[in-house]
Amino acid sequence: MAAGEVYATLVLKVRITIELQDFNRLHLSYILKVAPDKEELAEIYQYFFNTETAVYNEVIPELEEMYRQVGLNIQFSPKIFQLGPEVPSLNILLEDLNIRNFKHVNRLEGLDLEHTQAVLRKLAQFHAASAFRVIKKGSYDNKVTPDMDNHYPRYILNQMVDSFTQPFLKNLTCCKNGGKYKDVMKNFMFHAVEKIIRARKPHPYYFNALNHGDCWSNNILFKYSDDGKVEDLLFIDFQNTNYGSPAQDLFYFIITSTLLFIITSNINIKI
Repeated sequence: MAAGEVYATLVLKVRITIELQDFNRLHLSYILKVAPDKEELAEIYQYFFNTETAVYNEVIPELEEMYRQVGLNIQFSPKIFQLGPEVPSLNILLEDLNIRNFKHVNRLEGLDLEHTQAVLRKLAQFHAASAFRVIKKGSYDNKVTPDMDNHYPRYILNQMVDSFTQPFLKNLTCCKNGGKYKDVMKNFMFHAVEKIIRARKPHPYYFNALNHGDCWSNNILFKYSDDGKVEDLLFIDFQNTNYGSPAQDLFYFIITSTLLFIITSNINIKI
């Protein structure tokens, strides 16, 4: 894990070597996501793991099948492997995408225009299929797009916002001219939970789709052709999906993950 990387779950690489009857060896590699052993947070982790497991097992196979039916082979995520009933539910076993030459980029550098266009193109495919799926099959299960406007989700959101409000405001004063924004940002943080809940709600008169919910460069792996061009990409970490305006994913991705000149000069990006 690189300096500064922080994950809510433990992410482990599992390597297995199997010796076959003919004495050849089979080498396997997987990624295992495990919730930290913190009893006070068990209910919160269960909430997120239920969402992510449902997306990998139910939603993504449906969306990929829609494209196969029209002759397109589009993949959105790594494959998930089923674990036995004896394994705790707070575990997710995924294929190791490094085996297929998918890799992360340096999150500190920001994505250039080529990478940005590739992500927006794949996001558009994800959003379009997810919206069409609602037309064909109806609303998503609550596990996939939970209603945040009730007591327990509000509790989770308040815990999250409270955990970074004071550190953020403290560091803001370290930035040039940052102090003059402190009161504005303090007021924003005070109302942040309500803003998040309102933003996640679908609007009946506008286009709605299933949002990844945490679409930034750390949750995207890229594969490159021999000449170094982006050949494909896959998304990971579907713990915060919700059905609503796809502007959530677009704005979040562009602001968190792209080079500054893209934000300031290329906001009308052609994909």
